[in-house]
Amino acid sequence: MLGPVKETFITVSDLYVPKSDFKDGVYISNSFDPTSHFESETENVLRLYKAITGKELDLENLPDDPEQE
Repeated sequence: MLGPVKETFITVSDLYVPKSDFKDGVYISNSFDPTSHFESETENVLRLYKAITGKELDLENLPDDPEQE
């Protein structure tokens, strides 16, 4: 239907994960991966938020933005 493939692009990139369990106070994120819509990056940010603050990020009942009024 599309015809013969003229060129194929394949890239293999290393993904890095920090060895630390955050007990030393250093917070390092995982390296970015090629998932769409930043799914794993969002999970990474939520994991770091919980490690830094000690609580889950709650996006419910956010204060009103005074600039929108």
